[in-house]
Amino acid sequence: GILTRFMAKHSAVLQTENTGSDMAVATLLSPKGNLTVYVLNKADANSQINLVFSNLKSRRTLYKYQVTESAVHDPHFEMNPLSQFVVDALEPAVKDDLPPISITVYSTYRLMNADSGITAD
Repeated sequence: GILTRFMAKHSAVLQTENTGSDMAVATLLSPKGNLTVYVLNKADANSQINLVFSNLKSRRTLYKYQVTESAVHDPHFEMNPLSQFVVDALEPAVKDDLPPISITVYSTYRLMNADSGITAD
């Protein structure tokens, strides 16, 4: 659910460089300009990520969502934003720690657990 929740129809897949062998990263840009970055941490240990955005034309707030195996087995788990990061042309980077074996999404969409996922944008 975390993958499709932020995927608008007709989104473009942006070129994304990844220097970490234990991570898989993909970035989508929706037709209306919303960004979503997916990060899979395949490592058995915490990993640090440094996301750097180029060609930002305006200030953006990215909301962080995350799932781990233990989180989804928790009966009280809700997929709400865990934190937020602001990026712009002067400060285009986000540094964050990722737990082992996790999927983390950074998105300009702010969705609470009860909200429907994005389909059209």
